[in-house]
Amino acid sequence: MVDFQQSLYQIPLDKAAKRRLIFLIMRFRPSILCVLAALSISGCAGIDRDKADSLVRDVDSLKTSLVETNSRIERLNTKLSLLQEKVERNEAAGKERLSAMPAVPPEGLRVVPLGDDGATKARDAKASSAEGAGPQAPAGADSGEAPDALYRKGHELLAAGNLAGARMVFLKIADRFPDYVLVDNALYWAAETYYTERDFTRAIAGFKEVERKYPDRNKAPDAVLKIGLAYMETGDIERARDYLDKVIKKYPGSEAADTAKKTVDKMADKRVE
Repeated sequence: MVDFQQSLYQIPLDKAAKRRLIFLIMRFRPSILCVLAALSISGCAGIDRDKADSLVRDVDSLKTSLVETNSRIERLNTKLSLLQEKVERNEAAGKERLSAMPAVPPEGLRVVPLGDDGATKARDAKASSAEGAGPQAPAGADSGEAPDALYRKGHELLAAGNLAGARMVFLKIADRFPDYVLVDNALYWAAETYYTERDFTRAIAGFKEVERKYPDRNKAPDAVLKIGLAYMETGDIERARDYLDKVIKKYPGSEAADTAKKTVDKMADKRVE
């Protein structure tokens, strides 16, 4: 203020006018300071608004990127689960074939030399032809519509990223073959297509159907886990926690229960922070 007064003396006014000017400034000093402060704040506010707008844009961009990344991760997880399931099915089929084979040749088995007559040769040729053709499907049956064939088709479509096509096939299995051994898997993967699309309402409904209809089947623990994760995505933390706890208590020792425990621990850490 002293510097300001000194600068006033440099204004080309007579002494009386300068004294009156200084008197007025000192008298209305609070108002002048308020005006200056307001102008200063207004300038800062303009700068802060620009920064805030920039931050909002950055946050929106990060959110979009995070959603896309989560979708990619979910698709990769789906492919990994499909491969794991395929390996498990092949291993089970291999064990089943091995168990069906006799451990030792039947007692009294003798090698009988075959004759060279034409009837014997014709019979051998017919048997060889039948073995090459494999098991014959019933007349009028469409092998492409059998549940195993449909299930493989659904897997292929899902692995290729054709979510709508895969969902249609899996739901067809559930509708037409309710007693099929992998019907719970089919319903699970149908719900998984909705989860990957981030349609969590339909995903939750689909996973709940798996839990309700097949609580003791292979995919029940995974379905309950996914219900909890889907509720987390919607922001319903209370329901999410209920279903995660349900996995841990109802299916202890399962991979789904291990994942649920880790998720619950992370939720607890976030609350502490």
